[in-house]
Amino acid sequence: MGSTISSLIHQITWPKAIAIAIPLGLGSIVGALQAKPTIDWYPTLDKPSWTPPAPLFGQAWSVFYAVMGYASYLVWKQGGIEAQKRPLTFYGLQLVFNLCWPVTFFLRKKLGQAQIVNLATLALASATAWEFYKVDAFAGKILLPYLAWLVFANALNYSIWKKNPGAGAPLSARESLYEGEDKKNPGNEGYGPLQGRASASYSPHTVRTSVARTAKSAAVPKVLLQQHSFGQRLSRVCHRTLATKAHAVARPTTFRRFSAMTHASGRCLVV
Repeated sequence: MGSTISSLIHQITWPKAIAIAIPLGLGSIVGALQAKPTIDWYPTLDKPSWTPPAPLFGQAWSVFYAVMGYASYLVWKQGGIEAQKRPLTFYGLQLVFNLCWPVTFFLRKKLGQAQIVNLATLALASATAWEFYKVDAFAGKILLPYLAWLVFANALNYSIWKKNPGAGAPLSARESLYEGEDKKNPGNEGYGPLQGRASASYSPHTVRTSVARTAKSAAVPKVLLQQHSFGQRLSRVCHRTLATKAHAVARPTTFRRFSAMTHASGRCLVV
């Protein structure tokens, strides 16, 4: 048993280890970045019944990254990078698109764009497998399970995209406060910070419009106050006029007596 392990270790050369470590290492970095949305956001999506469990994806991709790295080593052995520039270029391109897919799907939450990236990955991986096969038949054949997995991933991506048309749409300020997954209502713990984050999502145009509306509404009470003051003055004038008329009507006898006395006095003075 010890001799078998020793022989396997001696078979692992630095170029082979590096070829396998490159896709595995890059895949691990991207997998670490997508860990949070995989746990928090991905389970909330509406998925088809044939969706495999989430932990299976990480295990499957680890195997496929190791296999494609080993296949690239087999091709590289046939003359190095200069001699195998074309197949290794296809390999590098498909690896870049492969790593862009989880960034687009999980981090940016753009399911439609992720579908395009997935299709491009499948096309480039197919070209890579064909180019590898022409150099080393075994290197091309061991990529066939990877191609089958990409076909399945495309079908799954498409189904999730159609079932969740608004999954990547940003929440408005009101939705982030009341209808979001982490909604907070007034009085609940955390309402203040969430309200600040929601108001920060307003665009400058929205802020300018809100300020203009506030200034306009602030001018309204002044106009109403002026109208109210004018109405008060008018009311006082009308009240005084009515009071004067009412006073005159209420005392007609006294006025007539005073007039008669004045008239009589005048007659006496004349006599």
